[in-house]
Amino acid sequence: KIMIVEIQFAENEEKEWSILEFQGEISGNLSGNTLGQIEIKNNLKAEMTIGQHFLEGTIITLKFPFLIVEKVEGGTMKVMGVARKKIAFTTRPKPLGLKKT
Repeated sequence: KIMIVEIQFAENEEKEWSILEFQGEISGNLSGNTLGQIEIKNNLKAEMTIGQHFLEGTIITLKFPFLIVEKVEGGTMKVMGVARKKIAFTTRPKPLGLKKT
């Protein structure tokens, strides 16, 4: 499953669009809600905490940027942003107690 989200990597940095790729399904109404917290390590790895679980992922630079658009009145499209990176979470969620510090 793929999810497109806006991420702010640090408090002082601009927000950046990214694609999140999961192995599995995230259920529930996520509209306007926070999914979890992502910690970026060395611009290569990412860890995401969702409730009492965490996922480990890899940051991948997309070969071609992905344009994010929104339909507006009259059937036209409004450009919302451009995703240049994808975070692929390829493992199953693990309990926080197993997280290496």
